[in-house]
Order: sequence, then structure tokens, then C-alpha cells
Amino acid sequence: MPIHYCRGFHGEYVVMVPQEDLVFVRTGMKREEVNMTGHPTDVFKWMRHRRELAAR
Repeated sequence: MPIHYCRGFHGEYVVMVPQEDLVFVRTGMKREEVNMTGHPTDVFKWMRHRRELAAR
């Protein structure tokens, strides 16, 4: 599933998941770690959190 995002300097994100009609924004104060492909690991954490909230 394609996920598109814009990343700011201090952990800000705008994340778009077209298949789920989802757009969310995360504000931040620090940049998080990146995985082996250079993507921030916390983007995936926020995706899991969003799905948990939607399932309630």
C-alpha cells in the first residue's frame, strides 16, 4: 500500500494514505531515528496508532 509523506526538520510529518482516505499531521520537537531505507521509524509507529484508534 503506498504511503506518501512530507518530513520536516524537527519531527513534523504530513502523512497521506490514499487507500485508507487518510491524512494526518504530526508536530514534533526532534527528529527520530531512520530505518535502513532512510524512512523515519516513528512514521510506522504513528500509522499503527492511527489504525488502533480507528478500530475503536
